[in-house]
Amino acid sequence: MSDKKLITVLQATSKQSIGVIRSLLKSGKYSVRALSLRGSESIEAKILLKEFNNSKDLEFVKGDAKNTDDLKKVFKGAYGAFIISPNIDLEEVHFEEEEWKYSKIQGDLAAEAGIKHLIFSGMDKFDKSREELRKEFPHLFFVIRDKVREYYESLPIQYVSTVALGYFYTNFIEYYRPQVLEDGTFVFGLPETPSDFPLPYVDCLSAPGPMVVEIFDHPDQNQHKIIPLTTEYLSGNQIAQQFTEVTGIPAVYQSIPKDFFLQIFGDKKLTALKVIAMYEHSTKNSYYSKDNKDIYLSYSKNPNQPTWKQFLSKYQWKGQEYADIKNQLIQ
Repeated sequence: MSDKKLITVLQATSKQSIGVIRSLLKSGKYSVRALSLRGSESIEAKILLKEFNNSKDLEFVKGDAKNTDDLKKVFKGAYGAFIISPNIDLEEVHFEEEEWKYSKIQGDLAAEAGIKHLIFSGMDKFDKSREELRKEFPHLFFVIRDKVREYYESLPIQYVSTVALGYFYTNFIEYYRPQVLEDGTFVFGLPETPSDFPLPYVDCLSAPGPMVVEIFDHPDQNQHKIIPLTTEYLSGNQIAQQFTEVTGIPAVYQSIPKDFFLQIFGDKKLTALKVIAMYEHSTKNSYYSKDNKDIYLSYSKNPNQPTWKQFLSKYQWKGQEYADIKNQLIQ
């Protein structure tokens, strides 16, 4: 590794981590130690290693972000860390307990290793207490991330910052692909979300990286800050309309009733209930705290982060399955 500041990136093959690794290396100020289950053998790792000509500034380590020994290994000697919530199956009955357990381990080991700046990809503060939210939405799975953020900020780590991403454009490719009617019309849909209700969206592949570099570059200005990462607010109608404008394919949006959404997910009932709760929370309360005045901060720092229309144009997505376009997305 080089004498540049070393940043440890967990879950390095996730979409947002790939973008973070790219931006850190392109800045010329940082080297990266990336932890992933397959190490340098994953498609994502091979693409990045080839892109940066097997640079000494990029090291892929094979390991699990929930394994204590693996975490100790990748945190050792690092200046900073980019941490995503541990990968827990939404079907896990004790999801919150598991996420808290492994998130706490990650934070504790980062502090123990002497990490100076931890950036957590989490959530904005909520406008209601965690207890109120759990009572209103029993299946709202990300409430625990508010507690995780507070815990990270309490640790003996010099700087702790949080980025809070909006809904990913890629969700429509990976999780909620539009249905196709007999006449070729695409039907976009989200659970319990009115057609005219705007939600915050972002390209998780390209938006986080530049902002993470900005935060590492200016730690004092971002101490205990929550920085929203969003490009635009779009309603379901706008998602469908702009898809048609770019692709020429007729498209409409329809809100998906709770009962039908549960049917779609079959035996993955807990997953469906948690996704429904997420959108119900966003429409009945607010995705970002009403007190957060920096909703478009990331866009002002990185005006090149793509809008939905630009995302569609860039990747030429016209309804393909995620597996068929994955390599194109991460190139």
